[in-house]
Amino acid sequence: MINLHEKLDREYNERKAKSVVAFGTIFKSSWGYGQSNVSFFEVVDCTPSGKSIIVRQLATSAVESTETYDMIVPDEYSYISDITTYRVSKANDEYCFKVGYGEYAFEWDGEPAHKTNSGYGH
Repeated sequence: MINLHEKLDREYNERKAKSVVAFGTIFKSSWGYGQSNVSFFEVVDCTPSGKSIIVRQLATSAVESTETYDMIVPDEYSYISDITTYRVSKANDEYCFKVGYGEYAFEWDGEPAHKTNSGYGH
């Protein structure tokens, strides 16, 4: 007889194998006109079909600060939102998902991101 934990582990591993994006992958979105707003998201699961990913937004830390901008990186495992499901698509051979109007998240390249500080946008 299979216990509940074994069943849940099997189902999780089946979803993980179907996902087009690896679990733990960090995505970055950057948007703004006259200012840069940046968000990071970590893939924590996917839908049973593997075509949509389930993410949580990550907190950030500044690795460099000036009066007008910060260079930020995500704080892994420091979540600032509940889980959200997004449909994965491809643009220029890169996986991405649409966060909002005109805002897309692409796989983070590991480099600090430029974020405009409050009061220095338009």
